[in-house]
Formats: sequence, C-alpha cells, structure tokens
Amino acid sequence: MADVNLDIPMKDRNKKIAINGVKAAIKDDVAEFLAIRKLITFNSRHNLKWDFINTNVVHNLPTSDYQHVLIPRGSLWEVACLYEKESGYLYAFMRDKNFRSLSTRRRRVKPHYLDALAAINKDLSIDTNYRVGQQMQLFDTLSDEWNQGMQGILSEITEQLQQPLNRFVLISFDTHREDLISVNACMLTPNLGIAYKEDWSEFITLDFSAALAFGDGAQLDREDEIELSLREEIINDESDYLLGIKTEEDENEGDKDHKKGKK
Repeated sequence: MADVNLDIPMKDRNKKIAINGVKAAIKDDVAEFLAIRKLITFNSRHNLKWDFINTNVVHNLPTSDYQHVLIPRGSLWEVACLYEKESGYLYAFMRDKNFRSLSTRRRRVKPHYLDALAAINKDLSIDTNYRVGQQMQLFDTLSDEWNQGMQGILSEITEQLQQPLNRFVLISFDTHREDLISVNACMLTPNLGIAYKEDWSEFITLDFSAALAFGDGAQLDREDEIELSLREEIINDESDYLLGIKTEEDENEGDKDHKKGKK
C-alpha cells in the first residue's frame, strides 16, 4: 500500500484571508448592514451571515489561485465552495456543530451536499492509519435514490470546473457569542469521518474585546440561544418558512423544488 499525502496545500496567507473573512462576516458585517439599512423586520440573521461569509471569502482570495463554485440547494439556499486551481482541492465552510450533527445522524434517506463532497475523498479511511486501502467505488452500497442524489450534486460541481477535482477539505469553525474562536481544516472520509485534521485557529486575528469575551465561559453563544428558541417556538409554523435553520427534510424538499425548476 502506498502512503497518501494528506497535507492541505492552502498557503498560510490565504488561510488568514479566508478565516478573517469569516470572522468579519460574523462580528462586523451583519451589524454594519443593519445599522445602515434600518430594517423594520429582520427575519434571518443566519442567512445574511452566510451571504457575507461567502462573499468575503470569494472576493478577498486571489482569483489567480481560486475559483468559486456554487451548489444550489433548492430555491432558497446556495453553498459556496472554493476550488484551488494548482492543487485541485475543493474547500467548503461549515459550523462545527452542524458538522457534528451531520456526521452522527442516523437517518440518511437522501444525501446532504456534505455527503457528496466527502465522497470526493473516496480512497480515504479513518480505519487504515491514513493509508490507501482498496479503492472503493462511489455509491455502490446505497439505494438508487441516494446514488442519484450524490451524482447530481457532484455533477453540479464538476460542470463548473475545467480542471480535475482531487480532494475535498471541510473548514469547520466555532464561535462564542459573535466572535470566531476556532477553525479546523478536515480531510473527510466518505462516511464523514476525519482522515486528517489541521488546527488553523492561529490564523484568526484576535482583538482585545474578543479575548475578554471568551474569558467569560458562563454565557452561551448568542446565536445558539436564538437558534434554540426558534427551533422550539417557530419551526412547526407552516405559515412562515424559516430561512437558514434547515432540517434534513427541509433540504430534501428544496432539492425537489430545484429538480422541478430544471425540467
């Protein structure tokens, strides 16, 4: 068996650009937008935050090195990924808690986009000490519906690229209140295990106020509190579609809408 090179090739300066684009979106951009726009109502901080994350990362990284790839998830959500031209690596961003939820879920009727992205790393396994075992075929053990969903997501990605797609890396992050406190780059296995991980938290530009806030461990992340209350009180209100807080079933419905729109 041959050794696998599991290094993540993104240059340090680009790590810092991407990570601090996420930080600015979470801490500053939404607040500045609200201060300027003076909205009467504000129904989706979650969605607006992700629009700023995607925009900051894509606009700030050099286009000579990176191409952005959009994955539509129904009519209400788009996922932005970064394709590194030199290495053929694809990067996507996700909150730590969402990644943990997906990797431990028991019910898998239709694939999440992360399932399809992780399948790019089809030769990796957490059970072989980061070595290549026998090559597995994609989609050979699951239902036809699952396989078709995976193929559809991957096709939407490869159609936007002119070069090979070699690896996928998930950049997961955690927040405390409205501050970015940790970032990890994870090379996933097809079953959403972690074959290799790098801690990129050192590239977060830490300010004094954030350091003081993180020292107070008694208070919960403000966004976590908001999302929890929304889930309990509003998620069952069918008269008002709740943007951003998406269950697997919500995403599956969005996939159906997206397919209908293509016909």
